[in-house]
Amino acid sequence: MDRCDECAFVYASASGEELPRLLRELGARYAAALAEVRDLRRRPAERVWSP
Repeated sequence: MDRCDECAFVYASASGEELPRLLRELGARYAAALAEVRDLRRRPAERVWSP
């Protein structure tokens, strides 16, 4: 996988120096997405494994 279709991240475009910043930014993004989920233990759809 070279690119994530869901978030449009292109793996080859991130350098090793950028990774710490990119990973720190994910925290806020996940928190915002998960805040909208009513039950984190429940699959949102049959073919989707997690919120």
